[in-house]
Amino acid sequence: MKRVVIRADASASIGSGHVMRCLALAELLAARGADVVFVSRAPKGNLISETERRGHKVLPLPAGDDAWTPEQDASDFLAALDRLAPLAGGERADWVIVDHYGLGEVWERTVRPLASRVMAIDDLADRPHAVDVLLDQNLVGAFETRYDDLVGAGCLKLLGPRYALLAKNYAALRPQVRRPATIPANILVYFGGADTGLTMMTAEALTRLPQPFCATIVVEDRNDQAQAVQSLAELDGRIRPVGRLPDLASAMLSSDIFVGASGTTSWERLCLGLPAIVITLATNQVPLAQELARRGFINWLGDADAATADLIAAALASAVSKPTDPRSAQAMMDMVDGAGAERVCDVLLHNAGDDIMMRAAAATDSDLVLAWANDPGTRRYAFSTGPISREVHAGWFARRVDSSDILFLIAETTNGIALGQVRFELQDDGGWEISYLLAPAFRGLGLARKILATAIERLTLLHPTPIVTGLVKPENTASMRVFAALGFVGAPAPEHAGAIRFILNREQGAGD
Repeated sequence: MKRVVIRADASASIGSGHVMRCLALAELLAARGADVVFVSRAPKGNLISETERRGHKVLPLPAGDDAWTPEQDASDFLAALDRLAPLAGGERADWVIVDHYGLGEVWERTVRPLASRVMAIDDLADRPHAVDVLLDQNLVGAFETRYDDLVGAGCLKLLGPRYALLAKNYAALRPQVRRPATIPANILVYFGGADTGLTMMTAEALTRLPQPFCATIVVEDRNDQAQAVQSLAELDGRIRPVGRLPDLASAMLSSDIFVGASGTTSWERLCLGLPAIVITLATNQVPLAQELARRGFINWLGDADAATADLIAAALASAVSKPTDPRSAQAMMDMVDGAGAERVCDVLLHNAGDDIMMRAAAATDSDLVLAWANDPGTRRYAFSTGPISREVHAGWFARRVDSSDILFLIAETTNGIALGQVRFELQDDGGWEISYLLAPAFRGLGLARKILATAIERLTLLHPTPIVTGLVKPENTASMRVFAALGFVGAPAPEHAGAIRFILNREQGAGD
């Protein structure tokens, strides 16, 4: 059983988004057999009870104030895990996941001895990380490259809304989405746990609309605005306040327009094609709002400190005066398919027994393969150990992708997570020389043998009974074991001093 430890907080000041997206991931991890433990502080507005209600163990850290340092938090984290029996005695977690703007490289290096691998969930790209996997689900300008100087070359970067961590209900309800070109009549309002005034301001704005509508306003009982919203609803029957929901999926499905912030709900809305009026609550929400507004997915009214009931009322009046645009709704749904958490689970839990798909390498894979090739673990066993420049690699890669004498394959999970590459190059003697490498995050999981066996099967379909060889440094014992397990026989390579040439024994075969 895989052990996953998640460090995330919720509070009245930072909101609930960090914990809620981690809960969406934890639910799938648990369903796929993982043991998940949360480690959280307990300030006002925390979600420890909600996390426990969903079946996850929570180790509370000292509440303190907000003055703790990353070093202190790491110390508290390790002390909490020492009290957890399944991790006692030096036993390591398979993964530690950290989702916290206050924690970065220092914290990650401190806790690494406890974990086989570490993943950070981030939105800001404002600090370095020492992790195996970096997840940022946001769609902002230059999102593909903004972590290039903040993580190591071997870090697997899961970037963009393809990896949005949504509760499973969103994907389940997508087939029921209907966004016809009709006038919006059902409005959903939710500003999250960090809102202190916009919910009530929006409720007041709603009362100014003359036409009939039904507005569901999500506001928790512990929110100071709850009683005021309830009092207003008693005067205007078009307004219906509700408390915390397990998720917003069903409410979004039955709504025509959303009013709220630009946080985690952005991806939930896009998954279900729901247009929105957005007010940003924090600086980190601004780049996301800018990009979504640029694409026409939201009407961004600016920051919370400039919001007024008049501004919100005008935006609502405009929204309910014209039909929904079905094409825009479909474009939103095309951006977020709801399977992001499944893809992240593929990374966290993948093993050699899972299905592996092989596809031909494409020009768009160039940077991905370069990152794998420049990882220190790869360079250590390469015959040329120096780093590879982007310019040199680009020419090399283009020639091989376009060559009819080379079969260049990318191994993926069924959800499209790239695991590594395998390349067969035709030699002068008619044989095929095999080269391969794994994405650093997937090393040590027993995947190499399965990937190579699958790739050799693909080669055999195109070229029956091929002669397949591979050249390995003798210190690369892991590759030597893989080749031997696949039926390759090794002998010193006279053309490469000190190297071992492995040749596939066709009588045994790669699949045996």
